[in-house]
Amino acid sequence: MSDTKRRSVLKASIASIAACAIPKWSLAQAASYGPEDLKSTLMPLGGLRVGNAEGTIPPWTGGYSIVPPGYRQGDIRPDPFADEKPVFSITAANIAQYQDKLAEGAAALVQKYLNFRLDVYQTHRTAVAPQYAYDNTYKNATRARLSTDGNSVTGAYGGIPFPIPENGHQVMWNSILSWQGTCIHFASDAYTVTSAGEVVFESRGQGWEQYPYYFENGESRFNGDIYDALLVPTAPPYQAGSSILLRQPVDPDLQPVKGWVYLVGQRRVRRAPELQYDTPDALTGGVVNWDEATSLTENLTVMISSCSAKKKCTSLTI
Repeated sequence: MSDTKRRSVLKASIASIAACAIPKWSLAQAASYGPEDLKSTLMPLGGLRVGNAEGTIPPWTGGYSIVPPGYRQGDIRPDPFADEKPVFSITAANIAQYQDKLAEGAAALVQKYLNFRLDVYQTHRTAVAPQYAYDNTYKNATRARLSTDGNSVTGAYGGIPFPIPENGHQVMWNSILSWQGTCIHFASDAYTVTSAGEVVFESRGQGWEQYPYYFENGESRFNGDIYDALLVPTAPPYQAGSSILLRQPVDPDLQPVKGWVYLVGQRRVRRAPELQYDTPDALTGGVVNWDEATSLTENLTVMISSCSAKKKCTSLTI
């Protein structure tokens, strides 16, 4: 792994530290805001625009939308902050200072492995989305509805469903339906690391995902899917040649998750309804469950390209 890639992965791994300090309000405070605040006090996708009192978190001023010179769609995006140095590092020697800002798992790694450290960089609020996602979020603030059991959403499209959340279920759906672009192509290697430090190769492959929920001007023909994904393993040999197709609906009660798998040994496509929830994911050696797979592939994305509703990914036909 190159130094650039290693640094990117490390920055992603410490995102939870920065997230602890990002200005936010409690669910009780949310009642004091209304949809019009999404155009002033609040960010257009929800959340406070102001920075924190300590000055370590800057205000949101529109996000990072600068196109690097010479960049072409489909290129690996360069790190805009590649020249930055860590503000400080967390090690076993100083972990007590930052214990309240670390997830339990991260703290355990620092304490168990004396050569393990977390480099913390300056926080940048780079989040940005197209204007139509902002406009749809504003509409969703008045039209989106949560089911009685909190397991599905109706009346939302193309934006954050509950930008001013009132309960934990709404916060959960804001995460599930967060802006991730409309189409993603990624290549990834999956490894597991044992407690003894042994690195075990699990799989290599490519994937294509499209997000019908976020297609611009696509609400009238929305098929109910949050995302559709095609995963094609290329290694190890016993997985090469197989493929997995998934369709994840916004309302799993109305439209259950649909999955298919092509089995090389049988030369058959089989329905795979078990590819969800706590079913172990073979592509990660069973360490990750299928309901964690989306977050995993987002972190492993190395090539991203966007496409509109009129020009969907030709590689993914459903």
